[in-house]
Amino acid sequence: MQATSNTGNVIRLAAAQALSMTTMNVNIINTALVGSLLSPVPWLATLGLSLQFVTSMLTTLPASLLMVRFGRRPVFMGGVMIAAISAFTQGIAILISNFYLFCAASMALGIAHGCAGFYRYAAADSAEESQKPKAISYVLTGGLLAAFMGPEIARNTVDFVPGHLYAGCFFSVAAVQLVSLGFLSGVKIPKPTLTGSGGRPIGTFFTMPVFVVGAISAAIGYAMMSYMMTATPLQVVNVAKLGTSANATIIQWHVVAMFAPAFFTGNLISRFGAPVI
Repeated sequence: MQATSNTGNVIRLAAAQALSMTTMNVNIINTALVGSLLSPVPWLATLGLSLQFVTSMLTTLPASLLMVRFGRRPVFMGGVMIAAISAFTQGIAILISNFYLFCAASMALGIAHGCAGFYRYAAADSAEESQKPKAISYVLTGGLLAAFMGPEIARNTVDFVPGHLYAGCFFSVAAVQLVSLGFLSGVKIPKPTLTGSGGRPIGTFFTMPVFVVGAISAAIGYAMMSYMMTATPLQVVNVAKLGTSANATIIQWHVVAMFAPAFFTGNLISRFGAPVI
């Protein structure tokens, strides 16, 4: 029974991961392009996506604290609702040509992405110790499915609303996020036990070399990814004039390369250890 429950959790979380990443992919493909159309000055075109990345990172700590207090599922479902409302608001902002509303909605969407980043850890919580790396990898494979779903949505809904380029993309992913609620409602993970004492002060981690190296590596990697994903759509569509379909295809294969290794990294980590991999 426990094994069945664990498998169900992993499947549901992988589906939620796929839908969350679908929304993220559509945003990466289109947000800077919308900014270039709505922004009062060209250099503000990437503001919405930049705010989204920053908010996503800033959300991780408060989201984890809320999960300790209320459990993972309520926070996950709250994040999905924020994603749906934010994406819908992005679409409305395009309809009324309001750049600042679009940026605010993009920033709010970062909260949802920050919450969704914990799906993999929720899967690990429900797995046996020896199966944790594989559980994480299986959830991350949802991102591979999103690599095909997101660009297809972006490609086929870009002019869905006549006279308002890209609005249909955001309305579509708002609906996609509502589907995610069905998967997350079935996730069953025990709420962490609160203790009156124990645990290390946060400052302690900054004295640990393994934490410092990991944090610096993650920061550099995330910065490079953010730069490339923000600049690429503008270069492809506005400068090279290759069109929105080519832009979607380029982002698609970038995301495939990000998540395809999840099929085997779990086994590699189990065999060689996380530091080596």
